[in-house]
Amino acid sequence: SAQGDRIPASDIRLHTVTYYPVVVPTHYEGPTGAWPDALPDFEPFTATGGQCNPLWVTVYAAPGTQAGTYEGMLELGWSGRDPVELGLRVTVHDFELPRTPHLKTDFGFWADGAVNLCKRFGYKGSDAQLLEAYLDNALRHRVTLRELAQFPAESANYEASLAAYEPKMKDLAARG
Repeated sequence: SAQGDRIPASDIRLHTVTYYPVVVPTHYEGPTGAWPDALPDFEPFTATGGQCNPLWVTVYAAPGTQAGTYEGMLELGWSGRDPVELGLRVTVHDFELPRTPHLKTDFGFWADGAVNLCKRFGYKGSDAQLLEAYLDNALRHRVTLRELAQFPAESANYEASLAAYEPKMKDLAARG
């Protein structure tokens, strides 16, 4: 680690890589076939022989983490075999990203579509909890989901609508 500093294990996340079949490309030059897209939290899985079964490691350097090179080990285990240690080396640079990004992002988000699809896949929580999880994930990745962060629609009493929106605006600003 950098001068004895450590990155806590809680700031290291392991993900599996989910592939989706792309039949119709989104662009005329776009590829088709299995396309890596989602990075769900790691859960044990059965690896498929003869194909790539990647894992993704995310290391978060919290604000105030001292610049330097941090080294550690990841242990990869599987049934019936001894675990294998993999070296991990991370470089933390001497700067911090600003809390509020200066590069504007504006990603369209269809809340009803997201809720309906998640329910089809077995989601049982409330719509509000699901949308808050989407918003939280986007903000952690410095992305704005327009529909979840936009000002209220103009109305006859727009001043009251803005006043009611103010706590949410303050929360969004505090979260970047």
